[in-house]
Amino acid sequence: ILPVEMLKWKVPTASPEALMLYENYCKSFLMQKSSWSLKVKNCIWAQFQINVPTLSLVAKQLSVSERTLQRYLQEDKSSFQSILDQMRLEMAKLYLKQSNMSMVEISDRLGFEVVNSFNRFFKAKTGTNPLSFRLYC
Repeated sequence: ILPVEMLKWKVPTASPEALMLYENYCKSFLMQKSSWSLKVKNCIWAQFQINVPTLSLVAKQLSVSERTLQRYLQEDKSSFQSILDQMRLEMAKLYLKQSNMSMVEISDRLGFEVVNSFNRFFKAKTGTNPLSFRLYC
C-alpha cells in the first residue's frame, strides 16, 4: 500500500512533532487508497480527540453529503453507527486499561449522556461490565 521509497524512511521517533507529521502523512496516504469504512474509522478516531463524532461532521470532513456517505458505507456492508460503536468499544477498552479516568469521564468522552448507558453498551458488547474489565485486564 505504501510507496517503496517510504519504506526506506527512518521513523522519526526522537521528535514527537516529526513523528506526528510522519503518522499524518501515512494516514492521509492510506485514506486515499482505503475503503470508505476505513476512511470513516480514521475520521471518527480524529474527531474523538476533539469532540464526539457525528455523521454530519464526518461527512463534512470527507467532503461528501451524509446520504452519500451512508450509501458508500452500505456498499462496504457497514454503517456509520456500527463503525462508531466499534470505535467507542476500542477506545473504552484502551481508557480502561491504560488510564485512571473515572467511568464518568470515559462515558462522557465517548459521547454517552449518562454512565449507565455506557455500562449497558460495554456489557452488551463484551459480556462484562467496565469495572470488572478494568480490574481483570
